[in-house]
Amino acid sequence: MQKQHQTQNSNEESKAIKRSVIAMYSSVDDEADTNELNENSSKPQHHQTVDSALEMFENTNAKNVSEVEKNTRLKQKEESAKKKEQDKINLEKQKVKKAERKEKEKQRTQKKERGR
Repeated sequence: MQKQHQTQNSNEESKAIKRSVIAMYSSVDDEADTNELNENSSKPQHHQTVDSALEMFENTNAKNVSEVEKNTRLKQKEESAKKKEQDKINLEKQKVKKAERKEKEKQRTQKKERGR
């Protein structure tokens, strides 16, 4: 129950961070578009290319953040699946050991009865 609550909190925090990053980049894009419209006519071609490169870098950075989050979620899913499988194996081992102990106890009880 506590793990679920922690996971929910981390998911909410992750979503909040993602929203703030997206909002930040969208406001930067809006400002860049406005500035670009005002300054394009007065800028030489070289400066326009630099601005285009900066704009592309900003979009790439947002994509990188998204990719990192996606990879993190994927890794967590894989780890969770691996842990679930390991827990399943451990449970089976415990069941086998319990059955073996029960069988040994049964054999001891039978030996005691024969010895009487």
